[in-house]
Amino acid sequence: MISTQIKDKIILYGNHISQPSRSVMWFMMLNNIPFEFKLIRLEKLDHRSKSYEKINPMKQIPSLTIIPIENSNPKDSSSHHNGEETIFESQAILLHLFHRYRKLCQIPGHWYPDPHSHLTEHTKVNMYLGYHNSQLRPAVGGLAFAVSIGPNAFGMAKDETNIRQLEKKTHMVLKQLDTFWMAPSEDVSSSSAGGNARYLCGQAKISIADLLCYNELMQLSLMSNASVLWESEMFKSYPNVCKWLQLMSKTPEHDKVFKFLNILKEKSSNERTSKL
Repeated sequence: MISTQIKDKIILYGNHISQPSRSVMWFMMLNNIPFEFKLIRLEKLDHRSKSYEKINPMKQIPSLTIIPIENSNPKDSSSHHNGEETIFESQAILLHLFHRYRKLCQIPGHWYPDPHSHLTEHTKVNMYLGYHNSQLRPAVGGLAFAVSIGPNAFGMAKDETNIRQLEKKTHMVLKQLDTFWMAPSEDVSSSSAGGNARYLCGQAKISIADLLCYNELMQLSLMSNASVLWESEMFKSYPNVCKWLQLMSKTPEHDKVFKFLNILKEKSSNERTSKL
């Protein structure tokens, strides 16, 4: 049920093909944060328009605008336009939403563990967030773009040398996910895992790290003919990742979030089949 206590108008600028956009969207849906979605058509270069540049000078997605309907404070130096705030970078957006609406929407603490009561778990999630941007996203997102999105959506030529390099990097991060980030916890006394570490960073419950990672890996479905990602050839050597993918696929709102990606996957699969 969408929270009726939030008096802000929240606008998410993004695109369903964008992994970070889906992560933010999914988080808000799961935590009953009401928002308006405004599509930024990357293929039409909406993100490079003068109007969007005013929202996000980096010309990237997602971006989030929050307009307080009540209790706006124009004297707040961090705000503008009578209390309006604009935030970009998906991790910053997720953390802002968590802290801003945690009480109003009763967002559970497992999304981002409290550093005062669960410092180890908090630190592990932060470790993954750094790893995500520096290692996983450039490899996995880069590969999906080079093989599928770039050629199909933007008419870019495939660079086979670059693709082979990205494949090696992707298998490296998949192995790291399987043997470290998603390895079964040996610490059964962990207050967060409780001996039942099913999610990233040894947590028993989902965190923002899981949303970011899952959305990134799901981009690889555009390259696979398998009906589900964990049955694809690329993942056969990573049992912990496959188990986690199945778990994440059962998260509420999953099919709604990935509806467009699945349509794109089917289109890509049909195109690959027609070329055989």
